[in-house]
Amino acid sequence: MNAMKPLLTVLVAYGSWHIGGRVVQRLSTLPDVAVVAGARAADEAIAQATAARPDLVIVDMVLARGDGLDVLRALRREAAPPAVIVTSSERYPRMRKECLREGADHFFTLPDDVDALCFAVSSLARGVQQAEGGGRA
Repeated sequence: MNAMKPLLTVLVAYGSWHIGGRVVQRLSTLPDVAVVAGARAADEAIAQATAARPDLVIVDMVLARGDGLDVLRALRREAAPPAVIVTSSERYPRMRKECLREGADHFFTLPDDVDALCFAVSSLARGVQQAEGGGRA
């Protein structure tokens, strides 16, 4: 394995670059994690995920066109779908339940749950590291 290759690749999709930028900034502090693509709309996120084949997609419910559920549903139809974390700035239990029922791996309310989001991403990176044989070559 190339020593420079991150173990966990991430696509971040947010309708607001202000919020998305803060998420990317936090993710950049995590070891073995690299944001490899970004999108502002559902169709862009789906296309970027298809092209970049990230290990993880973090998508907000509010996008410039479409929403996080559109992305989640499309990715779940893929033969080898990435892990998906859905975020929202709103605390709606029904939204959380629907996203989890549709196949989201996690659902977090931001900015309140940003530490929990980072912990989940770090845990996924550790899982990839273990699957790759415990670390970098």
